[in-house]
Amino acid sequence: LQAKQQQRDMALDRLVVVAAQNQASFELILENVTQGVSLSDADGRIVYQNQMFRDLLGDVFLSTPTSKAEALRQLAPHEIAEIEVDQSEKRNGDTALIALPDDRVVALHLLKIEGGVFLIVAEDKTYEESLKRSLYELAFSDPLTGLDNRRQLHKTYQESEPASGSFYYWLAIADLDHFKAVNDQHG
Repeated sequence: LQAKQQQRDMALDRLVVVAAQNQASFELILENVTQGVSLSDADGRIVYQNQMFRDLLGDVFLSTPTSKAEALRQLAPHEIAEIEVDQSEKRNGDTALIALPDDRVVALHLLKIEGGVFLIVAEDKTYEESLKRSLYELAFSDPLTGLDNRRQLHKTYQESEPASGSFYYWLAIADLDHFKAVNDQHG
């Protein structure tokens, strides 16, 4: 996944070079990539956004943000929440993973390029984030009951253990004899 991300980064860098050579070809290429792309000039004015960018985020940016903090500030009125970014999502520049009001998750990568040009790449991460949640649920809960399993109990214990080590836990376990017969009869 990280190698694929690096290939995308290198491809986008090459696209910037192509832009200087032939803007029409550049726009044709950008209209056909699977990521949303927004370019601005050195003054922060948006000079280009492909359709995928508009599909993912609409027209939420009045000017191109130059940092993650500024991007999140511009997005704030749209009820968009930031999600913690996994280290594998990091790139050169700032990265923000945001949850949209319609339950989609979008990664925003903000890059400053030579000459003060800013590039924002937006990627739909809804499917990947859904898979991560599913894997977490499978790893830390019982699929039949939905209750926390042994792994979650161990994780909770490790996270809540104070540095002093003087904290005590109680654990109650109940074992019902012949419960299977009751469950089979009454559900």
